[in-house]
Amino acid sequence: MDEFEAVSLVLRSIASMNELLVRHAQAVKKMPDVIAVSQRIDFRDYKTGPFLEAYVDAELESDSAICWWLQLELGQDEWLLEASVRLNTAEGQQTLWEAPALTLNRSESLSSSLIEAARKLTSLATLRP
Repeated sequence: MDEFEAVSLVLRSIASMNELLVRHAQAVKKMPDVIAVSQRIDFRDYKTGPFLEAYVDAELESDSAICWWLQLELGQDEWLLEASVRLNTAEGQQTLWEAPALTLNRSESLSSSLIEAARKLTSLATLRP
């Protein structure tokens, strides 16, 4: 795979991940105890390197919120992929589900792992404490 194909593969997988999260946000909006939903993807360049954060956040009638969160961080020679579902209440934050962190160093494995993580994350729509 040449450089153009590798970059294209990664960009396509980020777009696919985002589409999964958009559809997830639309489904979460229809849940009876949900007041508001926000969905966002943010790509930043910090001192430690490029960082992609994507999430769906649902504000609930119980004065709490659930966040489906995915993070991709680029290191010097590898990517670090993390995903979790967290409940935020007045008492603090509770992790409801967390995927094992993945360290990846090939565009093919990054692409498939990113989409797989987003699919797993969005399959947890009814996760409640």
